[in-house]
Amino acid sequence: MKKSKLNVSGKGRFDIKIIIVLFSFILLFIWTPSSFANPIKQIFEAATRALQSEDYDRAIQLYEKTLELYPDFAPSYYYLGLAHKAKGADTQEVIWFFKKAIELNPNYAQAFDNLSRLYFSMGMLDEAEEAGLQALKINPELISAHISLGWIYILGKSQPRNAIYHFEKVLEKEKISYAYFGLGIAYVQDHQKFRALEMITALRQLGEEASATQLENLVHNGGDIQSLKLSPLARPQRKKGVIVKETPSFSSSGFGGGNMKVRLREKIEPLEK
Repeated sequence: MKKSKLNVSGKGRFDIKIIIVLFSFILLFIWTPSSFANPIKQIFEAATRALQSEDYDRAIQLYEKTLELYPDFAPSYYYLGLAHKAKGADTQEVIWFFKKAIELNPNYAQAFDNLSRLYFSMGMLDEAEEAGLQALKINPELISAHISLGWIYILGKSQPRNAIYHFEKVLEKEKISYAYFGLGIAYVQDHQKFRALEMITALRQLGEEASATQLENLVHNGGDIQSLKLSPLARPQRKKGVIVKETPSFSSSGFGGGNMKVRLREKIEPLEK
């Protein structure tokens, strides 16, 4: 009888508490979103591999499959937008996908950035500026958004001071040739030709002779950017493997519009010879 009392109190009671805590933890784990995200993770990663391989039809099919399993998964809408854009879909259709991703996750900076470029390609300059600024409000370090806004301010709004700010932000992080080129154009437009000459030197040091020559001609012809052949800001390079630069990782935090670790980053080709 005495032994039985010890089982109910003391160490025996402590063991029961441990069992209860462990059981509660197991139940909590079973009902967390991550437990049912695994099938979506597998499909999502397969879709991303297809997108990286430029098998856009397959990527679209798989991203749509993830939405059958979880209709509110914002990254799938974003990447569907990229896939349809790469296939040459109607711009309004692509915009819908990016807007849907933003609706589900208002902090989706990359979606705002791509939306900005699409608006620019349609001549909707105020909307393009607004979307780009919103992307930077969410993520001030988003280099692609700084680049987009730089070209918007040069080509669309003739605001070289704003363009200078954004291109300089880019070059603080990465030495990107078309950021040097854009900054050089902005300096010419802002009547800072001596600074534009510095960009010509920087471009030549990077081996970008064609861009350096174009910028040099721009300095000599009085800053007429009509002499330059600039491709649409929103068009990505079409070389294999460029559209998807980073290997995305999957995070269940994308559910319900949280902070997402899933990322694809496009390289922009703002000019061509």
